[in-house]
Amino acid sequence: MTRIHKRWVLGAIAVGALSPTLAEAAYTSRLQVGNWQGGAWADDATKEFRNCGVSLKFQGGTELTVLLGANFEPAIIVADPRITATPRQRSTAATKFDQNPDRPTPMLALSATMVQFVPPPFPDGYDFVRNARKFGFVAPGLNTSVDVTGLAAVMPRLYECVLAERARMTVPPAKPDETTNADKAEVLATGIVAAEKAAAGPYVVLADKDRPPAFQNALAVWGHVGVAGPDGAANVLAHAHFYPVIAGQTLDRMAAPRKANMRTACNDASFEAGDLPTVPGKQAIGMFVSCRGAYEEVYILARRSGGHVEISLSGPPGRRRTVEAVGAKYRAGFAALP
Repeated sequence: MTRIHKRWVLGAIAVGALSPTLAEAAYTSRLQVGNWQGGAWADDATKEFRNCGVSLKFQGGTELTVLLGANFEPAIIVADPRITATPRQRSTAATKFDQNPDRPTPMLALSATMVQFVPPPFPDGYDFVRNARKFGFVAPGLNTSVDVTGLAAVMPRLYECVLAERARMTVPPAKPDETTNADKAEVLATGIVAAEKAAAGPYVVLADKDRPPAFQNALAVWGHVGVAGPDGAANVLAHAHFYPVIAGQTLDRMAAPRKANMRTACNDASFEAGDLPTVPGKQAIGMFVSCRGAYEEVYILARRSGGHVEISLSGPPGRRRTVEAVGAKYRAGFAALP
């Protein structure tokens, strides 16, 4: 397979460094998703985790590599002998997924026959990429498209790979007044990987413009459509937030004020709240609230050294048992998180 030299990608973007060859890389872990093969790479000198990536080579000689960096920054690398780029030259090129309009995308020539594209950051563009069947691009000497149908399976596995590697990293504590792009991306990654492992049915990740008004402030919003359950089919919506750790505030201490705030917001005699079963092997708490027939489950999971991820599941009035059934699957998903 194509040789990719470390120094090319080290000088590109913060996504990090690749090993000398994709086929013979000294992976810290290996990853295979269908015909896509790769793993996690670490910096040779510092041994720090850099990125997770998988590659696919096509009959025409094109090799496509999809990367997620340690901060969840995405990149797409294309190697092809027909490319005639000027090494290290930066420019803007046209890329597109499926039949969507061309999108101006930052491009860096890693060598004369290899270029790197930097797509929009996730989560807003996650489903845009995950559901794609074709990826088209214009590089010096080459204007073509390739079949990327497998991305629907690849993207969740890349997120899981990065979560697993980050769990072994020493991450600086999150500042109480700052939520970084990496924090935001980890919120989405935690939810997506949990949803995949929960196997609660197909889900849609909502871009900002598609979210209901009440969920505009969430860092990530996704939904399971038409979930079958004891109360009948329902759309179960999930949304997630990130909270920095406050000195002296344990997970247990977070539950009581949350319930009190929800009671105040409900302002109705129908209000009900309680605790949910624990998540085996995880630092996590779960609670439920019910107000005017609407039922919501809230989970707070300890992630990273400096913050917690909160994931809530809710459904329409009269669908409590259906949401409870989805919540039970999510608890299993949380337990399987890296």
